[in-house]
Order: sequence, then C-alpha cells, then structure tokens
Amino acid sequence: MTIRTSETPWTLTRTPRHPPHLVVLATMQWMFHRAVTKLKLQLRLGLRGYGTPDRSVDRWWCDLTKDGVLSVAAVRNRIDGLVGSLAGMKFKWLKEVPLKVNCFIWRAIKGIIRSASALRNKGINVEELNCTYCNTEEEDANHMLIRGSLAIKVRSEIFKWCVIHDAQLHSVNELFEMAEMVQSNAKVCTRLRIICSGMIWWLWRCRNDRVFNRYLITHHSIIENVKPMVYLWVKCRGGNAPLAWDSWCYNLISCM
Repeated sequence: MTIRTSETPWTLTRTPRHPPHLVVLATMQWMFHRAVTKLKLQLRLGLRGYGTPDRSVDRWWCDLTKDGVLSVAAVRNRIDGLVGSLAGMKFKWLKEVPLKVNCFIWRAIKGIIRSASALRNKGINVEELNCTYCNTEEEDANHMLIRGSLAIKVRSEIFKWCVIHDAQLHSVNELFEMAEMVQSNAKVCTRLRIICSGMIWWLWRCRNDRVFNRYLITHHSIIENVKPMVYLWVKCRGGNAPLAWDSWCYNLISCM
C-alpha cells in the first residue's frame, strides 16, 4: 500500500493494522497540521505569497523589508524586537562574542542565571545564600557580576586599561548601557561591550570554580585571562580585523 503526498511517498510494506480510510484520514490531518504550522511561521516572519493574474510569476513577499526580500538580518531584528527589550534596553547580539556568552549575558540582564537567590526562588534548598567571596550580601546576578567586591576590583582594572572612568553601577544592564554611551565612536563602544562580555563571563566562571571546586582566583588572574580571550574573539571572529597584541595590551584606544 502506498500513500503519496505532494512531497514524500509513504510505502507500507506490511498490512496496516488500521483500515485504509483511517490511515488516509491521519495523513490528511498531519498535512493540515503541517500547513497550519507553516502558515503561522510565515505570519510570524511577515511573509505572504502573491502571484500575477496570469499565474506566470509566483513569489513570497516579506513585510520586514522594503524590497520584500527575506533576509537573515531582517528576521534577527524582528526576533530582537520581540524578545530583546530588557528593562528599557534593546539587547544587541555581538558576532564577536560566542553564542553561549551572548545567551549568558542576556540571562544575566534578566536576572535568571543560577545564583543562590535564583535557586532559592525556584524552591531549591541552598545552604549558603550569601556571596561566597565577600559574604556581605545575598548572592544574586547583579551582586555576583557588578556590586560584589571581586567584580568591583576587576571592573576598576579593566576600565583603567580601557582608559575610561569607573562609575558606581548596580546592575548588568547599567554596565552595558554605560559601554554603549561612553564614547561617540561606535567602533569603540562595540569593543567596550565585547570586553564587558568577556569580563562578565570570567566572573561567572570564577564563581563556579569557587563554589564547586573550592578554587579561589584573584582579580589579577581574571584580568590576565580576560585580555587574551577577548583579543582572540575580536581577532578571529571579527572578520580578521588588523589588531596588534602589543597595542591591545597597552590600552583599548591605542589599537583602534
């Protein structure tokens, strides 16, 4: 028995356990569900089909762009507009930053990374709620990455390297807003956001080593790891940008 759809033939090599009319009905239901799902996706992305009166030309039109041509950038902007607005800030995904780090920064801004307070709010029994480094405040995303004493030490040294003045920050969102507005040069602001992403990522890694492996890392070690890691991000993922290691280590502005 062979059931053919518009795309793929299905061949049953043994006698079906259900009557043929039920098999055909199930196939039609599957095809209808698939068509509805496809239509929902098209509407979500702003796609619609049209044809000429003589049916000589049929094409898809994308409402996301002026010329009607669907592009990855247009879809990316649509997705960012739907889920990227966080606390008054439109989150920007950086191609130089690895995807897992971008996702982590996005979750950190929303405050849903697995800190002690976040685990407690999910009903998980946590033995120690205070920060394992300074033990002065309950550990949440902003204390761990911004307000904690370790985060302040690391950020102060990183900002000296970037030749910008440190400010009293209270959240991850404020850090990236400051990096976006500290310079009029868009390229410098992008580099600052990449560096802040690397700094936040290393603070998170050190926190996990401290909690799970009982391994303490000083703020000097974090800075020594952030600089080469971010350098490789920009050098290898930024379109082979001309970037000298000596200039990078000296300060951020000198290598622009």
